[in-house]
Amino acid sequence: MKQILAIFDFCESIVSIQSISPYLELARKANSAYRSPNSYKQRLLRKAARLIYNANPRILEEEKEASHSSLRMSEASAAIHKSAKADSSAKMDCHALPSGKTRNDRNLSDLAQDSRIFNKNAQNVFSQNATRRQDFGDKNGALLKKHRLRRAVSLVLQGESRELPKAVMTAGSPQKSPFLAQKPMPEIKKLNLLHKALTLPTYPELAGLPLSTALSLAQSYALSLRAYSNQKVLDKLLWHKAQGHTIVVVSGGLGIYIRPFMQEFGIDTILAVELESTFDKQGREILSGNRAGLHTMQERKLYALDNHLDLAQYDLPNSYAYSDCPSDVPLLSLVGKPCVIQGSQETRWAGILGYPILVP
Repeated sequence: MKQILAIFDFCESIVSIQSISPYLELARKANSAYRSPNSYKQRLLRKAARLIYNANPRILEEEKEASHSSLRMSEASAAIHKSAKADSSAKMDCHALPSGKTRNDRNLSDLAQDSRIFNKNAQNVFSQNATRRQDFGDKNGALLKKHRLRRAVSLVLQGESRELPKAVMTAGSPQKSPFLAQKPMPEIKKLNLLHKALTLPTYPELAGLPLSTALSLAQSYALSLRAYSNQKVLDKLLWHKAQGHTIVVVSGGLGIYIRPFMQEFGIDTILAVELESTFDKQGREILSGNRAGLHTMQERKLYALDNHLDLAQYDLPNSYAYSDCPSDVPLLSLVGKPCVIQGSQETRWAGILGYPILVP
């Protein structure tokens, strides 16, 4: 004989609030390593240059060429400035310089104004021009460097594995450009790893939080959620338990606090958002701020059920599902006895579909 399945949503169903936001706020206050999303972006961009250079040697090559060009421009400006340098007490003829040999004011009429008396200080003219050229070179090099970094970061953040637009000779086509050094194409795997490294965590508030601290917060938070319990929904849950039905809680909330809450009622099958953990340099287990596995929302709740249970073993036409949200229509349509819980959202959609509505 097939078993009866009873599926429950958690947020605004078993409890009357969207419970994920308050827990993230608690974690943010407890997490000394917490940074806002904007701070995370700035921090990742500062680290991006080294990672991108390792992923794509061509960018490093362009940076070196830009540095050499800027250096040559600075040296040329310094040479002009040095050649124009003279004792301020002595007069100077700017036409004596190589740059002035093409000029011949002697061929001008007597009424023409001699350009050599411009500002009566040729040394300042050359000094100012040299300074402007040097400033332009420095600023232009900085702008090129910033533009090149921004272009590379945008390519990586978009997850693209294509090269930067520049011809390169490869082993397969050496005849295309005999003047360019052979450079291998960047590996897709390497760029995918780089893209992952530069991706903002799903929950920045949790990134770097010790797992032990997160579990302790979850336990205390689960206790605080009792004040927001929907008693009518809990009565339904306890009735299904008394009938021997298989009870599963499927939620887009975090399993780290849903699990201790439901254990108080003897419910162990929780399909929710699980958090990824890693280890820091001190060997402590910490949260990365990312999800581990499915984001159990919408049709992905069905996927989670199918991954965890053999649905063919259940009498689905006589099974139950409870939810407050129209995004759970795929879940509600799985069973023959769906029920919509009146929460903060309007329930007109439930009436159109002919679903019964439970008002807590």
